[in-house]
Amino acid sequence: MRQREAGLTLIELLVAMGIGGIVVAASAVAFRAGVDHLYFSQRVLQTEQSKSDWTSGLRQSLSCASLSADANDTKSFFIASSDEASSDLGATRITFTSSYSYIPGGSLSAELTFDDVHDTYGPLGGLAEYSYGTVATGDAGNAAGMFERIQRPVDADPLQGGFESLVSADVSEIGFQFWDGSEWLSEWDTRSGTRRLPAAVKVQYRLTDESTDQLHQFVVIIPNSDVTISNPVTQGASQP
Repeated sequence: MRQREAGLTLIELLVAMGIGGIVVAASAVAFRAGVDHLYFSQRVLQTEQSKSDWTSGLRQSLSCASLSADANDTKSFFIASSDEASSDLGATRITFTSSYSYIPGGSLSAELTFDDVHDTYGPLGGLAEYSYGTVATGDAGNAAGMFERIQRPVDADPLQGGFESLVSADVSEIGFQFWDGSEWLSEWDTRSGTRRLPAAVKVQYRLTDESTDQLHQFVVIIPNSDVTISNPVTQGASQP
C-alpha cells in the first residue's frame, strides 16, 4: 500500500485560507467597532465636559447677579432680550451685572505689580457685566454656539464692550425665563420696569448633535433678589 506523503492538499490549503480570511475580516470589523465606540465615547465626554464648564460659569455669574442700591445707577442692570429670532424657550439673550469674580491664580504672584496684573489679566474684582446668547455681539467669523461676553469695569451700555468668547460649540438654541414671584416670564428689564432682580432664572437649551425634541434645563436661584411669593414683582410697575 502506498503511504500518503505529509503536507496539505490544495483543498485543505483553500479551507485554511478561507477560515483565515473569515478570522481577519471578523477582527477588522471588531477593530472598527472598537474605534467607533472610542470616538463616540470621547465625543460624549467632550460634550459633557463642555456642558459642565459653560453651565457652571453661567450658574456662578447668575447666582451673583447684583444691582446697585442707587436707583438712578445706569451701570447696573438685568436685561432679557431676543437677538435675531424669538424662541419658545424664552428670551434668547440675557445681560446683567454680577459681583462674581474669577481671579486667575497667576495674578496672585507676589512678583507681579498692580500694573503687571492689569496689563496681563485686565481689571479684576468689582462689578462685571455678563452677556450670554447664541448670537455673537461682535464678529465671530464662522463660529457658532453659546457665546459669553464679560466686561469689567462696567459701563452704561449693555450692548457691547468687554471680551467675548465661544464657550460651547454644541449649543444650538437657548432660552431664559424669570420667576417674578407668581409665574415664569420671558421678559425682564430693570431699565424700564421695576428695578428688582428675578427670584430665579430657568435656563433651557438644545444641543446640536441631539434630536430637536431633547431639551436640557436647570434653574438658578438669585440670592440678591427680594422677590418672593408674598412679595412678587410686576414688570412695568413703578418703583416701590
